[in-house]
Amino acid sequence: MFLSIMQQDDAGTGEDAPADPTMGATLDTGEYDGALGMLDEVDSYMVTVNAGWSLYVNLSNNFSVGMEATIMNETMVVVDTLSSVDNVTDEGMWVIPEGTPTDASWYIVLNFTLPVFMTQYYLDVGIVEVIPDTEAPVITHTPPTDWQETIDMMISADVTDNVAVTGATLFYRITGAATFTEMAMAMTTGDTYEATIPGASVTADGVEYYMSATDDTNEAMNPEGGASNPVAITSIDPPPDTEDPVISGVNIPETEHEETVGVTVTFSGQATDNVGIDSLGYTLDGGSSVEVTMTVDDFTFDLVDLAVGEYTVVITAMDADGNTAEYTSVFNVVEVANTPPVINSDFPLVYESKKSKVTIKGTATDAEGAVTVTASVNLGTSTDVPMDGDDWTYEMTGLEKGIYAVIITATDSDGATALFTTGITVLELEDDDETDYAWLYIVIAVIVIVLILVVVMMSRGGGEAPAPEPEPEPEPQEE
Repeated sequence: MFLSIMQQDDAGTGEDAPADPTMGATLDTGEYDGALGMLDEVDSYMVTVNAGWSLYVNLSNNFSVGMEATIMNETMVVVDTLSSVDNVTDEGMWVIPEGTPTDASWYIVLNFTLPVFMTQYYLDVGIVEVIPDTEAPVITHTPPTDWQETIDMMISADVTDNVAVTGATLFYRITGAATFTEMAMAMTTGDTYEATIPGASVTADGVEYYMSATDDTNEAMNPEGGASNPVAITSIDPPPDTEDPVISGVNIPETEHEETVGVTVTFSGQATDNVGIDSLGYTLDGGSSVEVTMTVDDFTFDLVDLAVGEYTVVITAMDADGNTAEYTSVFNVVEVANTPPVINSDFPLVYESKKSKVTIKGTATDAEGAVTVTASVNLGTSTDVPMDGDDWTYEMTGLEKGIYAVIITATDSDGATALFTTGITVLELEDDDETDYAWLYIVIAVIVIVLILVVVMMSRGGGEAPAPEPEPEPEPQEE
């Protein structure tokens, strides 16, 4: 449907809304509609606002066009822009800043970005008036009746407000001190706020304190008068302590388990108490108590040189009033299974030789310490094999034709052994590598000398050896 300018009823005014923002109709909270077109491209409106109020605007149109709503403050400065394209709604909300004049006018200016002949738009305007908060928070507090010198003092209060509590603060001092120490109170559950006066400020002189709470507009104090009328806590006897200490986090379990002989057994854990641990100690198998020094709530102690067997350790914590807690642990100390040595060799498991001498090499190691190496042949008497570090070398000499079963044994300090075996077959013996070649060297030397003499003689005779004289022919014999 297309409307002419004369037929417009922008925002229910019965006429076209003006283009000049300062001349626009004043809108209140509500829903409005109007029309823009090629002959009417701008409509302007005003809204009356005050500091702290909120302004909400929603823009939409009923045609696939582009449309903008510019939001300006009382000085005509653009605050924001809404855009509605292809029937898409855009909206925004703005808080009127502090310092805005009373009953100031903000402006809503609508215009086309993709104009058509004429189409409708829709404005949803909301103005939220903020009523000034004149009601202060309420602090409900009961002073503590029991306290002990040097022990932290918890101060707790319920704080409520007709709008919202934004913070609570505790002010405290040792009685007679010139100034108060300020400490933020933390909200714990519901409306409860808490803060702790440190034990260093809880002395025999007493403690004075007061609290304040705010909702960012109003402030309340408890007691009324604050620093001039604080709560005064004087020295009183604390109630009897009947709460036992607590031993927790012990690393050695209570149930029976095993530890390794020769290993230090270390106990560690925590001991806590409502007023503090006075002493902590332990007994081993019902023996005398051994005192343990603690670091704050933590303790640790070692048991050393334990033989194989079962042990019972009882840890006892005591507070100043004689309340105790016990922790019992039962454990067994057991032997460590010995790991046998390791022996290795690249020598074949089956070997044939034509020599009277055979050398076998390898290594022998043990995780716990040194090893010794021995050798036996054909189950005969064992002989020591020399070692160089982890390396061993076994030489067999004077071998004759036959079969030899060789066992190399590595033995550790606990008597555990490891074996390397090989079978050697000696065939028909050949000359050993150690054969004396002196006669061969002499023959070679003689040949070299002869050759040198021949060369020398040839050089003296012109370089050629004289031809041998022909043998005379035999004379014919007579018959």
